[in-house]
Amino acid sequence: MNLSVSLKPMFYSSFERSLYFLQLDEFLYRVNGPSMLIISLDKPLEVLDIEGNKQLSHSLLIPAGMPHTIKSNNAMVAICYLKGNGSDLKKLIPLMANHIKIDSKHTIFSQVKIEVILRAQAKKVWRKKPTARYVMKKLADLVDTFDALHDKNINYQVDVRVMKVIEIIKVNIDINVSVKEMSKKVDISSSRLSQIFRAATGTSIRTFRLWERVFFTTRCTQSGLSITDAAIKAGFADYGQYYRVYNDMGGRLPGKAKNKTLLKVC
Repeated sequence: MNLSVSLKPMFYSSFERSLYFLQLDEFLYRVNGPSMLIISLDKPLEVLDIEGNKQLSHSLLIPAGMPHTIKSNNAMVAICYLKGNGSDLKKLIPLMANHIKIDSKHTIFSQVKIEVILRAQAKKVWRKKPTARYVMKKLADLVDTFDALHDKNINYQVDVRVMKVIEIIKVNIDINVSVKEMSKKVDISSSRLSQIFRAATGTSIRTFRLWERVFFTTRCTQSGLSITDAAIKAGFADYGQYYRVYNDMGGRLPGKAKNKTLLKVC
């Protein structure tokens, strides 16, 4: 079966996670973006470590906010954008066989221990195109089993104050609720809130909100809205601001992605 021509790209999205199936260009560039697990359905993915050595793997875990370049050789992949609160990332890191230092500050991870299972399940979804509700439920169930695979118990609980702030951001996606306002709601100082939020999510409150707006924009286009109208509904000032954030996250041209991608939302 030729995976690259069997179906057009598919984007599954829910309130917590998203799953994107597509054939990558030769290189995937990302300046900034949420945590994601990339599973190649065919060719191995290639990254260079800090010493210039080539590292090959069918699975890569990229923490939030980390710039990177992946040589994909046009591989067909499933990109899972992980839960924004950082809990998925904490569960996955102990399951990654290799740590790849790409520069003095950043490390990505490769070769998840259950790679064979994840690749098989991803291929099944790509082939059968199930509903978003089914896929997101299966993905949530799978993530919940990760901690059972650890050699020792890992504390992946997230500070309830961070959880509250994430909820505020998502419920008020088009409103720039200030850090000061949110800090009052969780009864800590603005500086302390910013500190614990970054520790949990890997990014600032402002950047997290922009990422969430990108996902919200994508979900809105399923109803027939233009990208510009969906972006403004999500809280972006205009299409230009949306495009800059989308591009930093490693996205293709938004118009091209919208017109050629099958969207499934729950």
